[in-house]
Amino acid sequence: MAKPGPAKGKGGRPRKSAKTVATRSDGYKRVTRGAKGKGKQVYAHREAAGVGGKKGSKSGKTGGVVHHKNKRKGDNRRSNLKVTTKAENNRRR
Repeated sequence: MAKPGPAKGKGGRPRKSAKTVATRSDGYKRVTRGAKGKGKQVYAHREAAGVGGKKGSKSGKTGGVVHHKNKRKGDNRRSNLKVTTKAENNRRR
């Protein structure tokens, strides 16, 4: 028996993953990734910095706090982001 292919959208083409950007009331941007209606929301600055969706220790891909160097929450350029530990981030306050 053959494996089923990707889910088909309109016109028989494979569905593209949806990308929706929304700004929260606290200023952080959230991005929805995944199939329409079944997407996962992640913070745009965490995705741009290359860390996973989970907060944790600085080591590994699931870690750290993402610090905005210029203190602007909406500026998610990679050059403006730095992955730090929670203690390092609190020292900057």
